Amino acid sequence: MITIEEIRERRAKRIVFWSLVLSMAWPIALILVWTAPFELSFYGGPLAILGWVLSGLVGLVLAGIAFSQKAHGRMLAILVLPATALLAAINVNLVWDTSMRWGYLIHAGVMKPFYLRDIDKLPAEQPKLAAFSWGSFVDVSLGVVYDESDEIAKPPEARPPAWNQRATGTLAACEVLETLPAGDHFYVVRVAC
Repeated sequence: MITIEEIRERRAKRIVFWSLVLSMAWPIALILVWTAPFELSFYGGPLAILGWVLSGLVGLVLAGIAFSQKAHGRMLAILVLPATALLAAINVNLVWDTSMRWGYLIHAGVMKPFYLRDIDKLPAEQPKLAAFSWGSFVDVSLGVVYDESDEIAKPPEARPPAWNQRATGTLAACEVLETLPAGDHFYVVRVAC
């Protein structure tokens, strides 16, 4: 027969377990949000941050309960969750940008075989250039550009006229706000059109 004390001990272990799991799960969830389609990540990013902060507040309450029960080891283990939430809140720009970049790179890596299929169909007489849109908000678009000549990474005035001609009508022709190299001539780009 299970005693009340054993039930309390199991519950306490579960609380510690879940606080440690959530301490690692929220950053991973935030990265995974940015691997999703643009419209989903637009809403999912703020929701993941909100979930992280709210679970941190719950962890703070649970740590207070553990402290009142003089369970200092449990309290310290539970405090990992509020500590990570606090660090994320203090460094929200860094957390946001880093998770966004990792998510975009994962998204580009997953989609790469599909992009390569389309790129292989392009004529081979000049360096290949292809753009794939992920979505847009107002006048800012996000996507991937495959640029065999890597001209997209250069300032607009340094790109040759032949490249500008090939880029016409694609994301690459827009004003490039940010490029994130994704390897093998792929670039995640944020552009203003």
